[in-house]
Amino acid sequence: MAELVAAGLTNREIATTLHLSPRTVEHHVSGALRKLGVPSRQGLAAQWSGLAAAQTRNRAARGHNTPRTGVNWVSVTPGTRMGGRVPNT
Repeated sequence: MAELVAAGLTNREIATTLHLSPRTVEHHVSGALRKLGVPSRQGLAAQWSGLAAAQTRNRAARGHNTPRTGVNWVSVTPGTRMGGRVPNT
């Protein structure tokens, strides 16, 4: 979600992209701001770019050739919920 904020998307655009409600996105963005101690979305974007750059450097130092785009704070992928598997029904 922080990656989408850093890309300049609004809460409504993030909600549409991730199939969440705008209120849920607002909750997660405000939690990220609080956790990082930054007062604005611009501050979150700056922190995010620093974290992503550090992760890329660390992966390169460990011999990984393929840089990743960023750190996942909340995994929102099909079939998962908050990083855990959702049982098939």
